[in-house]
Amino acid sequence: MQRYKRPPENFKKDTAFAEAPKPKEIVKYKWNSRNVKIAIAGTQRRSGVTVTAFNLAAWLIARGASACYVETNTNRHLNWIVNIYDAEKDGEAYPVGGIDCYFTNELDKDYNFIIYDCGEIKEPPTIFREADIRLLCGSILPHEAKEYLQVLNPCKDMEIHKLGLCVPKPLQEFCRESLNKDILIAESSHDLFENNINGHIYLPMVERYTEWHQVTAHPPAVRA
Repeated sequence: MQRYKRPPENFKKDTAFAEAPKPKEIVKYKWNSRNVKIAIAGTQRRSGVTVTAFNLAAWLIARGASACYVETNTNRHLNWIVNIYDAEKDGEAYPVGGIDCYFTNELDKDYNFIIYDCGEIKEPPTIFREADIRLLCGSILPHEAKEYLQVLNPCKDMEIHKLGLCVPKPLQEFCRESLNKDILIAESSHDLFENNINGHIYLPMVERYTEWHQVTAHPPAVRA
């Protein structure tokens, strides 16, 4: 990995970094999918997997899709979330913030998308391997890039969307160039139900499942 050189003091002022597009209007679509499996895994502990999974579910639901969250790890974060929000069981699901949440993969209804929270992984589990869409997220900072690569290598034969989380702007291009140019830099989120963030990442992943018939607006210049 190449050595990082600290930028000059005026670097931030003189260098323009591309901002991730955030649409002003949420556009609804007609979706042509049934139980599409999206697996999200992390390369380190506390790598943002649960927040990313909830944000993706909220993003999809806000755009007219049906989506649910399934916990497939042993962290028990969902137990805490259900208790905090006083969610009451509805069938096999616990609705939280408009998102049906499941403790097991025993779903009692169909959705356009099923989002699996795989937690931290070292080797890709079966649910990750067999998913229709796979996301791998984690820190790609120089002192943590080794962990990212250790998980990425066993997944080299799979199509994976690689996300880098919480990367300061001055380090983003350096981290991508030195680790993997295909890594997408995600905006940070601390709100489980944020539904209007990282559309520049989510839409290209799922656009093949939409009929592109927009219900509320004409196609925006930057679709998200």
